Amino acid sequence: MALCDDYPDDVDLQIERARLASELGQTRVALEALDSFDPLDSQMLVRKEMAAMNVASELGDVDRARQAAERLFGMRMDTNTQIALADQLRRLGMKDRASAVLRRLRGGKARDENTEMQIANAFIASDDKEHQTWALTHERSEIQCFCC
Repeated sequence: MALCDDYPDDVDLQIERARLASELGQTRVALEALDSFDPLDSQMLVRKEMAAMNVASELGDVDRARQAAERLFGMRMDTNTQIALADQLRRLGMKDRASAVLRRLRGGKARDENTEMQIANAFIASDDKEHQTWALTHERSEIQCFCC
């Protein structure tokens, strides 16, 4: 940890410090490490806030987890990160936000079959009947395509 003190502006080092603390079960230390720096760009902000949201949820700090979720909500991120965000939003009781993320995924560009199935599974896990219906219909059409 002395290395982190020697290089407090090294964001990657601070994120690694938080990851290691989390793996060691030191969730409070992990969250403090994540909150100790300002990200340099939007991609780094996504990494930081996703980690903070997960660590805060594990710690039971719902307010901090929701704060991270709100920061992440309007940001650009890859499909897998959006799926993880929607799942965490749902767990935090932010169902409207989770539905909005899923709607953005539904209208996205064409993806490989595995990613489409992950999106469909995220829709099925949601409490939104519209998304569940879309996912089941989409899943059936994917299965039909595999059979042809």
